[in-house]
Amino acid sequence: MVGYDEVIIVDTTITKNKKQIGKISRLVLNSNFNIKTQQTIPHMVDFFSAYSLIKKIFPEKTPKKIVIYLVAIEKPEIFSEKLTPKIEETIPKIVEAIVKEIKTLIF
Repeated sequence: MVGYDEVIIVDTTITKNKKQIGKISRLVLNSNFNIKTQQTIPHMVDFFSAYSLIKKIFPEKTPKKIVIYLVAIEKPEIFSEKLTPKIEETIPKIVEAIVKEIKTLIF
């Protein structure tokens, strides 16, 4: 992420609402985005803590725009390389959204 003007990230977010599983959300952060975090456990660093640290270390190399696509999932009972059918259904939608995002950057 360091050294790029714009970044696209795909990640998951845990929801307790079964109706929300598979829902795709788009979050846009610009270079003015600032959040105070107090993460003290190195193995539990979330995105915002990592971003804040990168911004402090490399302020001139921080992306001007970060687009995050989040897919809502249930809290995973088991860690696996396989996707649940509901999440697998979202892949074409995410790919389509990212392709559109990239086209707006290029054209």
